[in-house]
Amino acid sequence: MKTYNLLLLLFSTSMLTSCEYLHKLEAKAKKLNEFEVKAYVLAKQNRELQATIHHLEYEIENLKAEKSFLEVKLKQEKREISSIPASVQSVHVAEGDDVVKFKTFKWKPKQLYTLGQDEYEKKNFDKASQFLHSLVVNYPKDKIVDDALLLQTSIAAFQSGKRYDWTVEHLAMLMEHYPTSKHYRSAKLWTALSYFKLGQMDKFYKTVEEFRVKYRNTEEWKILKDHYDMLSDKNKRVE
Repeated sequence: MKTYNLLLLLFSTSMLTSCEYLHKLEAKAKKLNEFEVKAYVLAKQNRELQATIHHLEYEIENLKAEKSFLEVKLKQEKREISSIPASVQSVHVAEGDDVVKFKTFKWKPKQLYTLGQDEYEKKNFDKASQFLHSLVVNYPKDKIVDDALLLQTSIAAFQSGKRYDWTVEHLAMLMEHYPTSKHYRSAKLWTALSYFKLGQMDKFYKTVEEFRVKYRNTEEWKILKDHYDMLSDKNKRVE
C-alpha cells in the first residue's frame, strides 16, 4: 500500500510538473508570437518610412532642378533687359499715357512680359498694365498669354485706378478661352468690381446675384457683398 501511495504521489507530482511546463511553453509561445507581430509591424513601418524617404529625396532633386532652371531663366531675363537699347530703357521709366510706344520700339513678347513683371513687382500698376496689355493685344496667341497672365494683366489695370475697361476686356478673354480655369471665379469678381468702378450698376448687380446663387460660400462673395452692402447703406442714407 505504501508503495502504491508513493507511486501515486510521484505520478501526481509528474503531472503537475508537466502541466506547469506546458503553461510555461504556452506563455513563451504567446510571447514569441507577440514579438513576431511587433517585428512585422515595425518592418512594415520601416518600409513605409523608406518609401517616404525615397519620395522626399525625389522631390528634393526635382526642387533642385527647378531652382537651377529658374536661376538660368532669371539670368536670361536680366540679359534681355540689359540688351534693350538705352533709348528703349528710357521709355521703361518714363511717365505718361503711353510708356510702351509699341509702334516705335516693336517689342518682343518676352520683353513686354519681363518689363511688365518688373513694374508689377514694384507696384507700378499703371506701367505694368500697359506693358502686359500690349503683350496681350499684340501677341494674343503667344504661349506666355495664358489664364494666369490675363488675370494678372486685369488686376494691374484695375489697380492702376483708371483702366477698368482693360480689366473687363481681358477677363472676358479669360472666361471665354479658359472656362475651366482655377481663376474663373476670380475673373468674375474682378469683372464685377470693374463694373462697380465704371458705374455700370446693372451689370454689377447681375454679377452680385450670380455670386449670391452660385458662389455664396466663397471668399469672392464676401468681398463682393462688402461692396454691395456699402452701396445699399449709401442708398438708404440718400433716401
